[in-house]
Amino acid sequence: MATVPRTAPAGPKPRRRARKLTRTDKIVLSVMVGIPAALHVALVWVPTLGSIALSFSRWEGVGGFDTIQWIRTLNYRQIFTIYPPFWPAVRHNLIWLAFLFLATGFGLFLAVQLDKRLRMTRFYQSIIFLPVMLSLAIVGFIWHLVYAHDDGLLNNLLGTHVDWLGNSNINLWAALVAAGWRHVGYIMVIYLAGLKITAIESLRAFDLVYVINKGTNGLELVSVLVTNNIIGEASRIGYGSALAVILLVVSLVFIIPYLVVYFRGSFSAKGVR
Repeated sequence: MATVPRTAPAGPKPRRRARKLTRTDKIVLSVMVGIPAALHVALVWVPTLGSIALSFSRWEGVGGFDTIQWIRTLNYRQIFTIYPPFWPAVRHNLIWLAFLFLATGFGLFLAVQLDKRLRMTRFYQSIIFLPVMLSLAIVGFIWHLVYAHDDGLLNNLLGTHVDWLGNSNINLWAALVAAGWRHVGYIMVIYLAGLKITAIESLRAFDLVYVINKGTNGLELVSVLVTNNIIGEASRIGYGSALAVILLVVSLVFIIPYLVVYFRGSFSAKGVR
């Protein structure tokens, strides 16, 4: 009886040698990496470092750099002690942050409800998400029409004559309702990411209040103070830069922990130790 010859077990497949990069590959790779990196440095890091340096100076933005007066930490000391709009602006930012967290919770609630395959779910999602497609400036214009004192929609519906935007006791809350109207739809769509960026959103809420009344009379925010000092009539570049640095530092308090958690989770998912 003939025996069938056994085939030898297949050994490990030989590894493919990595192809060396040609000169053309290196040029293409350098261009693809170098140009975005150079633009990022030029448009992000250079202005940031410039603002940090100018925050220790007194400069009106007129004349050359030789007109800059270096005053060390005087701008910061004055901001924290004798600059009246600063602490109200900080308080308004904190109120804005707290309100957006409430709006975040409502967005989560809507996301859970709409995930239950209710009838006309797509329609509801589209209606709630619609404000997200609008810029904050457009949202400000829309709600300006709603809150208008004489012919606004809200006063006409309620039969009242409330100055929603001119009264410093209530205009912040009116602006927060407008911001929450847009924020809820955003959270509904990406509710998990929304919890990590809510704090940043509250710090850069500039467009809305600037459209309403240029961030004055109860709507002062730190971002508005930066703009008023840098491009306003006073044109205090150093003072505005110091305010921008304060805003940057506060933002990093929220951004850095998020990035640490995000990248740690990404590396863990890929099995990187």
